[in-house]
Amino acid sequence: MKNFFKLLGIAALVAAIGFFAVSCKTEDNNNENNDCELLDGVWDRGDIVVTFSNGIGVFTQINSNSGWINVLNNGKIKIGDQKFRKLKKSGNLQWSGQERTYDTATENSTDWNNTTITLSTDGQTLRANTPATIGPDSIYTKQ
Repeated sequence: MKNFFKLLGIAALVAAIGFFAVSCKTEDNNNENNDCELLDGVWDRGDIVVTFSNGIGVFTQINSNSGWINVLNNGKIKIGDQKFRKLKKSGNLQWSGQERTYDTATENSTDWNNTTITLSTDGQTLRANTPATIGPDSIYTKQ
């Protein structure tokens, strides 16, 4: 009888985990279990802060020392606009998607560029691989 209750408890735990498992909802509203919840949270790059949720990262802070401040001040973006979108798992601790960049000459937001995001094994550092023509990779720290 003791083993029966032990098995019943294990079955209940497995069912609860399955019920509460989070799936990643993409911009197209497709539920895809691609571990985007590992990215969920607030990430600080030093000059901007991005909050990730469900495969999308939005600007939550733009500091005065950021090149983005002029894009913000001229009304081309606002807090809450997407910085990252369409993130889909592409490898172990790695996602592919798109990243918004800006043109320093026009101080305007540019088209979306393909990016790869890699999460450190401890889950505390995120690297966004930016195309070489745009600039260096961005490093974010989990807050």
